[in-house]
Amino acid sequence: MKRKKILIILTGGTFGMAEGAGNVALKPSNVDGKYIVHAVPEIKKLADIEWVSIFNLDSSDISPKHWENIGRTIKNSYANYDGFVVIHGTDTMVYTATATSFMMKSTEKPIIFTGSQRPLSKAGSDAKANLVDAVKFATRDIPEVAISFGGELLRGNRSKKMSIEDESAFRSYNHPALAKSGVLPKIKKKLLRPSKAPEWDFGFDTNIALLKVFPGMAADLLRESLTGGKVRGLILEGFGSGNLPEFDETWLNLIDDLRKLMVPTLITSQCPHGFVNLNAYENGLRAIHKGAISCGNITTEAAVVKLMFALNRKKYYNDIVDFMRQSYCGEM
Repeated sequence: MKRKKILIILTGGTFGMAEGAGNVALKPSNVDGKYIVHAVPEIKKLADIEWVSIFNLDSSDISPKHWENIGRTIKNSYANYDGFVVIHGTDTMVYTATATSFMMKSTEKPIIFTGSQRPLSKAGSDAKANLVDAVKFATRDIPEVAISFGGELLRGNRSKKMSIEDESAFRSYNHPALAKSGVLPKIKKKLLRPSKAPEWDFGFDTNIALLKVFPGMAADLLRESLTGGKVRGLILEGFGSGNLPEFDETWLNLIDDLRKLMVPTLITSQCPHGFVNLNAYENGLRAIHKGAISCGNITTEAAVVKLMFALNRKKYYNDIVDFMRQSYCGEM
């Protein structure tokens, strides 16, 4: 059988970090592909490995311009490799994997994100096992943009980071794991998306706001900043099935005012598992009547990326709403 050719894309993150002043704080280091291949020689037995370093950042510093850099790197190399592994910091990995899935829409090849909770240089680090798993998955017929971490493969745009410390840092509450690692990975083929050539599309509009609602939160405090003309979309993390505090109708009035300004208000939930159903309670129905839009079972992270993506290519309010209600790349 012909050996697969895999490109490892280095973007930074804990995986390659070193200790800073006083051997306490971690910071990006000059770890490169040669070091990684030397430290994890098993990956050379799994495939022909090449690597490219496109930037070296703590993932909290990664923005949509970096998402596009990753996307364009994959696009420019897509015909030359059988699969891709992106080494990325864990804190915003879900956002980047989700953005990559939107930039591609579909794929015929595995695009596998991974990283670690501790640096590769640390004794007992999870970095080595995660990279080996990621390369294994990248050699298989998995047409997904996915996250390989802690022995599981999860669809990237259905995932959430749920732990700062655990080696199983990511969960996919509303979609089963695509595969589990092992000597031979156990792939759930029925869960995989259809294999299709990518439909590359770049660009994200970051003029949106994301708010987590809490009891007693005053909508009027936010009215001026949200209706001043710069915000083009609002995402509210509501309670339970998407409920908002409506005892004084300030939230309803704000949603109505935003709708009149052609600014969509999307509702996600603070609960990681389940489906936002604004029809379930009177509060939700009243929000619908003012223009609130349910995000269904999409994660908040995916809602953020999807809204940025929609606003960059949809001119009219109704087109944005229609796009947010439909699954584009398996995110809902």
